Amino acid sequence: MVYLGRVVAIGRTKEGRPCCAYAVSGRSRSSRMRRAILHHKRVAIEPLIGVQEGQGDQASLIFYDCITYNDYPPLIVIGNGNQVNSIFDLFSSEESSVKNMREILKELGPEPDSYHTPRIAGAIWKPSKDSPWRYCVGMITSEDFDVKIITIPKNRLVYLSTYTGDELEPKAPKFDSIDDILKEIDLEGSSAGDFADSMFDWMDHKFIVCTASAVWMNDRWELAVRNR
Repeated sequence: MVYLGRVVAIGRTKEGRPCCAYAVSGRSRSSRMRRAILHHKRVAIEPLIGVQEGQGDQASLIFYDCITYNDYPPLIVIGNGNQVNSIFDLFSSEESSVKNMREILKELGPEPDSYHTPRIAGAIWKPSKDSPWRYCVGMITSEDFDVKIITIPKNRLVYLSTYTGDELEPKAPKFDSIDDILKEIDLEGSSAGDFADSMFDWMDHKFIVCTASAVWMNDRWELAVRNR
């Protein structure tokens, strides 16, 4: 079994359209009692039947907006916690966006849980009508930290995961540069629904909880989710 925790993937479809996907997995029954819900301009990870006993103190780490977006100017931010809305709110240009993502992740640090779960984030945006799309990813663990703009060719997606795969003893990735841990992921399809399904199927079925995805189509973000 492979336990990756939370996963952020960003890239481009085979047609060259920007896209992203997010996955939640959990080992305990309570951590699986969640779902991805579409809202106006955001996707939230929410409880199935309300906050469970023992979750109250960490509710903000368990339930959060994993995607926030604008159609114009085109912008989408994806991640595993409240850094998503903070990054989205401060996004304005390429220079300040990378600086802001770096400052927000550095200020928040890893999650204050027993595993010091890393915070991960991705952003896709288009600074102006005639400019190319920009892609940025970031991660902070208890030991390592990096934020970087990356170049992504057509028909390629890359991902970050909070853990390296060990089911019994989850461990954060170790890296000097985020390039060291970016891995390619093969998600099939062209629509948001395709990518949500493909991401769900790609994750370990023992742990998968839900997925959410977005694809830029017809001058707007198309969103989809899939739940366990």
